[in-house]
Amino acid sequence: MTDEKETDGILVDTDEIVDVDEYDSAPMTMEEGENGSKTASFVDFAPLPRPPVPPPAKYKLCFIIWVLVYFVSWFAQEAGIIPAFIKGGLNVDGAFFCLFMIEILVMVFCGVELLIGLCRVKIAGTWYGFLPWLLQPRCQWGKKSTNFFMVILASFVAIAEDGFSIFNPPKIPQPPPKIRVFDLVDKEKEVVLRAQHKLNPEKLKEYDQWCKSMIQLMETQPGFVSADKEAVDEKTNTHTWRLTFQNVTMLNNCMAHSSWVNLVTGQGQLQSMLDAPKVTQILLENPPLNAFADLLTRQGESTPKLPPKKWKVWFTTSASLFFARLIINSTVQRYFIKWGWVDWNEDAFRLVSIGALVLMLNYVTTPATNLLVHDWMVRRPEENEHPTAKIFPWKQLNDGVSPPFKMIGFAAYFIGCGVVWARES
Repeated sequence: MTDEKETDGILVDTDEIVDVDEYDSAPMTMEEGENGSKTASFVDFAPLPRPPVPPPAKYKLCFIIWVLVYFVSWFAQEAGIIPAFIKGGLNVDGAFFCLFMIEILVMVFCGVELLIGLCRVKIAGTWYGFLPWLLQPRCQWGKKSTNFFMVILASFVAIAEDGFSIFNPPKIPQPPPKIRVFDLVDKEKEVVLRAQHKLNPEKLKEYDQWCKSMIQLMETQPGFVSADKEAVDEKTNTHTWRLTFQNVTMLNNCMAHSSWVNLVTGQGQLQSMLDAPKVTQILLENPPLNAFADLLTRQGESTPKLPPKKWKVWFTTSASLFFARLIINSTVQRYFIKWGWVDWNEDAFRLVSIGALVLMLNYVTTPATNLLVHDWMVRRPEENEHPTAKIFPWKQLNDGVSPPFKMIGFAAYFIGCGVVWARES
């Protein structure tokens, strides 16, 4: 008689060893077979596909960042931060880079999420503000036209929404799905694979047809014993099939079959029948509150499931803003001086110059920089499991601070700059 113990509520046989790769986290339990012997049972839950969630339109992000940068730069200029850095021994470019690091730090960790989350109002049951605006569907040019002016207008809308296609990365084919491999000490013991599928209620008829194809395929596999359907979980609409094999080797051979991808895993034919979350549901659960993180989504791609770490967003955006300033000073700024715009009202010229800087940041320097550092920016699930990712200060650097500290940090910046501004005045 074998020793048994209870682990996390699952009765397992300590004489059996389950070796599962990183892709497979399914538990193994023991079931009573027909002859009284124990059968190893594995669970294969078809993962729900995540629909592609596009980032907010670039022109929306551009406007929000423009508003925020204007007020942050205004207080920094009046507080004399640049002259203070120059007096401290930095050159002009170094002083501006340090200023950008401070400003972007305040905006990424505090300001932008407060601005998007709080600047909204409810009128007659409808929300108005930055966040409802970002959640609205993207504009799509529905009709094709050969008219020259219509083509120009359609191109302008496409660029405003998605940016310049020159910064779109090349399409990389998806890697083939990993083959799950199960292992037991007793290679001859009968095994059961419980395939679970959480279905879309509107796809039940299509799923029934699919099940017939699945059973036909299983019957052609060596070592296959039977396929039995368990009672449907009405609450979650989860359908479970018990696929019995003579031993674990036969199960692994079936898992490696080319048709398994389409019939049992969450790919191919089955994928369209699963109860995948809607894009609107994903946006409501994870609203686009950080415009700088959304801006660093690669053009032509959907937003990642895990947002990039905030300290990486902070550094990359600061560098992109510094490059944008160099380009503006070498090009547009000369025309501002030539046309006499520098002698305008100081606040009006600040608004125009910051608008040009933010346009360059959103549409040129950030997409170009992101092409170089995208692999570094990608956040992988295993990084969240690292011990340092859950302690101070790394957790705050990766995920940001809580709303009260955001308000304190944002207020501290403006109050500090305001005090220095008042003393200088």
